[in-house]
Amino acid sequence: MSNPAAIRQASLKPLQLQLATELGFEVPHFTITNDVDHAARFIKACPSGAIVKVLVNPSIMYADHVQLLYTHLLTGDDHHLLDAVRGTRSAGDARAVGRRQTGG
Repeated sequence: MSNPAAIRQASLKPLQLQLATELGFEVPHFTITNDVDHAARFIKACPSGAIVKVLVNPSIMYADHVQLLYTHLLTGDDHHLLDAVRGTRSAGDARAVGRRQTGG
């Protein structure tokens, strides 16, 4: 069985990004934000889109339901999806947006 402390540390995405950079891994350009407008500008600046990943509980609470959010690709054409989360909240209210890597 895995050590719970090790599992928690491995799940800390900002820490993992920092460690990967320090160890010399190539890390795609990224931003961490809970500001929908900032996320929209970042995604628009990524010609091939951006991968969006939730940092905390992957749910977003609307007035009448809860929606689960998983890692997914957003492009500039998906502005309606960003508008849909404006004014909602998630547990911890933090979302991460990372640039999609191109090439193979």
